[in-house]
Amino acid sequence: ALRPNHISHYHLTLEPNTVFAKYPPADIPDEDTAWDIQDACHQRLQQAGYQNYEVSAWAQAGKQCAHNVNYWRFGDYLGIGAGAHGKVTLDNGDILRTAKKKAPAHYLRDAAAGQHYGSQEIISQADIGFEYALNRLRLDQAFDLAEVERYCGPVPASFLESLAAAENKELLHKENGKWQRSSLGSLHLNSLINLFH
Repeated sequence: ALRPNHISHYHLTLEPNTVFAKYPPADIPDEDTAWDIQDACHQRLQQAGYQNYEVSAWAQAGKQCAHNVNYWRFGDYLGIGAGAHGKVTLDNGDILRTAKKKAPAHYLRDAAAGQHYGSQEIISQADIGFEYALNRLRLDQAFDLAEVERYCGPVPASFLESLAAAENKELLHKENGKWQRSSLGSLHLNSLINLFH
């Protein structure tokens, strides 16, 4: 009824070491019931005119979250604040992942001492294809090899092999030189992404 531009919709996970996991709801639905709920919600969102542009994100036409789209396309972003993560492509083409200290007190203490990151890591060439797939395959948009090169540099042979394996398992389909998740690939996204690991 409020007609928001954007809706995040997903089944919550009870992560270990959280208050939610320590005090879980009394009536957590079983997997079949959770699937029925998700399916009913997806149908209702579609009927209301929302597009499922990312695994857990729905938006009115033209109202997709620019940050989300950049993030899932493997674009660069800065992580600012306690627990924040960032990804920056350096001038030499290396991709740097950064993470700030999680605890606000530790973050503030280290920032005052000039220690701006909890961790920094260059993504190895062996992992670049997986990192790209981990992000990009969440989007319900086709991609081509030119896009992979734009964000990752030269396309690794292992990435091409993974694309072929995903097509063979019907988790991806290719049309006009572009790959996109199939409906089966959307249902088994973790299996699809793991093909690139």
